[in-house]
Amino acid sequence: MLLALKADPVGFAAVYQAGAASTMAKVDAFAWKDDERLFGARGAPPVTVASNFKSKPRLHYRLSLPKPGSGQAVLNTDAAYYRGSGMGNLGGIVSEPIPWHGRPYPALVTLPPLSTLFFVANDEQAA
Repeated sequence: MLLALKADPVGFAAVYQAGAASTMAKVDAFAWKDDERLFGARGAPPVTVASNFKSKPRLHYRLSLPKPGSGQAVLNTDAAYYRGSGMGNLGGIVSEPIPWHGRPYPALVTLPPLSTLFFVANDEQAA
């Protein structure tokens, strides 16, 4: 279960850009992850959540993923389906093998204005 570690710090990690830039951007991002010993058996893939609390989009925002590879967008609160602008990441993101602020798997994302996005890690590894 994804929330099996909800009371354990191991199951939660902040993944936003470090420093004042994130505070000024009004962005909050975190990852939920299951016990890695369960991943692949009963465990759920990690979920990365990013929220943009400003009325301006954040383009090329660097967000860390909990593992290398890609993430599928499973919720974008700015999607046209919810009568939003439809701005987003074309359904998914891919991490880069470049460490960023102490995080090993950053991805460039578009954060629409006043939105929250959920990305679920895919099983395959990025090439």
